[in-house]
Amino acid sequence: MTQLSHIPSDDDMQPPFTQRDPNDDDVPRSSVTGQPIHRLSDIWLRNPAYIDGARQPPLFFQSVEAIDEAIAAWGPRTGIWPTYNRSVPSPPDTPLEQSYALNATMARVTPTPIPTATVAQTVQGSQSATPGSTQQEGEGDGAEGPSASATNPDEYIICSSFLSPAPLVPGAKPTKKSQSTIKVFSHDLTAMSRMELSAVMLLVHRLGQAFHPGVRFRMYWAGSAGGKSGAASILTDADFDVNLAALFRKRIKPEVCVEFSSMDLEPFHIQEVAVQNAAAGVNEEELIFGTQVPQVSSFTTNTQFHGVYIMELKKKHRCDQHCGEHGEPGYCYVAPDGTHVRLNMHRLRLWAAAWAAGEATKYQPPNTEVFDSPRNGVGTGSTDLATLQSLVVAALLPTVLAGKKRVRSPSLSPRHYRTPPRASTSHLSPPLSPLPPPGTELEVFLAAFNAKEGINFTSYVSAFEQLDLTPDVIPSADTALIADICMTTIGKALKLKIFGKKWSARFARKCTVS
Repeated sequence: MTQLSHIPSDDDMQPPFTQRDPNDDDVPRSSVTGQPIHRLSDIWLRNPAYIDGARQPPLFFQSVEAIDEAIAAWGPRTGIWPTYNRSVPSPPDTPLEQSYALNATMARVTPTPIPTATVAQTVQGSQSATPGSTQQEGEGDGAEGPSASATNPDEYIICSSFLSPAPLVPGAKPTKKSQSTIKVFSHDLTAMSRMELSAVMLLVHRLGQAFHPGVRFRMYWAGSAGGKSGAASILTDADFDVNLAALFRKRIKPEVCVEFSSMDLEPFHIQEVAVQNAAAGVNEEELIFGTQVPQVSSFTTNTQFHGVYIMELKKKHRCDQHCGEHGEPGYCYVAPDGTHVRLNMHRLRLWAAAWAAGEATKYQPPNTEVFDSPRNGVGTGSTDLATLQSLVVAALLPTVLAGKKRVRSPSLSPRHYRTPPRASTSHLSPPLSPLPPPGTELEVFLAAFNAKEGINFTSYVSAFEQLDLTPDVIPSADTALIADICMTTIGKALKLKIFGKKWSARFARKCTVS
């Protein structure tokens, strides 16, 4: 044997060993594994997990560091970021929110109360008070600014109450009571609409970025009709105008109370609840990665078992004339009369379960009301009265012929009288029934078999037609195949073959005579 004098290098190798992937230069490499980080699917980039199953072949990750590195590599290239950690800059706080946060902080630092005039100015969007002004207010009661009514005679003191479910206490019974969060501000109600008041209420309770204004609220004051317990709910501008008209008739400005609930805020979400609460589990890696990966154990045993049958039914009964609920290709079962039975997921599951239990086949649905009701209606084909009469006669004829011979009644004539000799008619065959209409031979054959043997195989006409098993071919077909098509025993299948041989011979004689 020839021994190599040196180990071959890359320069000694020939194509295709020296050919490089033209995309290698554009593919980033992982500093954790040293392998190239291939293009990830858009679904994975929005919901990172340990497996990217949306691409072929699937891509697996061994650690959270590798996942973070893949996001950092392909996020800027594609512009797609995870939904749980999307770096969308939040809009800057309005002057109202800035001043309210500052006043709330200063109220916790110093026991000096915040003047009402300062709160009123913050709600109107003016600049918040500086720490210097707060210190001047604390020098004495005489240093406080003018009251709200002196600054703007049209301003009202508004007490906003937000009702939310009470927190659950471990070990205690759940309570139906709700906790109330109260905020006080002042505003000019004469120049405010219902939507503006709703927006201010949300901003005061730090809910402006999560909900749209327009929520239903209750409005009452001292001396209002119904009081607090019977306060009217304000949902439209007309309701708001009626309450304001009653409020403005008061000579002395009362304190206006508005109240809204967290239950009424549900339809006004600006963003999904899952996105809002995504930051709650940032430090819990087990809740971030791997939750979007489908697992077989998540599905029931019946769903796993019947899924194969449903896919086979979709391949077989795809319909180009009808579409699905969302515009996808539709699926229909075409009955023998041409009627299309739409196969939604409910019917597909029933058919798959019956197929798995041996009560249906791939070509014939189960005999249930879900499938029988559309198929028993008027089909697209035309059937005249003569055709129906011929079918009925052909179905009843075997029963008539199979009856016993007519018993002659005893003759009342004397015994010594003898009738003239007649020709024997025992060798003559019974009269032949009319030929069935073209294309209905298989239906007439199965109907005659049902009338003769009492075994009903008429619901499997389409299954026989799809396999081109006509009455003259059935006697030569495999017995196991017929038993599988009709979901019956071998004995009944043999009876069908024996009857088919006789019926085919009689049918051929009819064709010869006619």
